[in-house]
Amino acid sequence: MATVTGTLTRSEARSAALTRAAAQKQQRAIAKADEGIRHLTRIGVPVTFRSVARAAGVSVDSLYTNTALRARIERLRAAQPGDARGRRETAPDGNN
Repeated sequence: MATVTGTLTRSEARSAALTRAAAQKQQRAIAKADEGIRHLTRIGVPVTFRSVARAAGVSVDSLYTNTALRARIERLRAAQPGDARGRRETAPDGNN
């Protein structure tokens, strides 16, 4: 709750700081995943959830839960020739 003067309470300020930090962390993970995808395609390594996670230093779960990254990786994986095209990895929750 804001006080009458319009400033944040200590609890609200902490909550806002945590929200900003979480958003920044997510943006850094997206940027790292994007760079990992570019690196893999540049060196000719098949793009899979696991290869992107390793190259980017992020969790496989974070790639599955970000809908834009998930769609991009699935699209790139499907477009790859050979074994990678037909192979599907299982999502961390066991669903695909």
